[in-house]
Amino acid sequence: MGVFTTEITSETITSDNPIHQRLFKAYVLAQPYIRGKVLEVGCGEGRGVDVIGPLADAYTAIDKIASVIERLQKQFPESTFIQANIPPFSELEDNLFDTVISFQVIEH
Repeated sequence: MGVFTTEITSETITSDNPIHQRLFKAYVLAQPYIRGKVLEVGCGEGRGVDVIGPLADAYTAIDKIASVIERLQKQFPESTFIQANIPPFSELEDNLFDTVISFQVIEH
């Protein structure tokens, strides 16, 4: 007997990728908590910039992958993207942000 599923998965079509959907949901759920100047720690590929950025007075994201940060800065010039290791946060002033986002994927 075969195993059948209705789940459609694709590595190339973001909306069909279940991993993307699972990670993206965290941004959707975070929307009501977004206030003022926002810092996203570990923004990765920028999955939530479109969702969180418009709700913030200013959006800043930090990640270690230089090529991704360069691409995101070109794609979203109204936001600030910083390439740095996390931690330390020595490049950021104290008390500069009203909201800090840091999602961690936990596998069970």
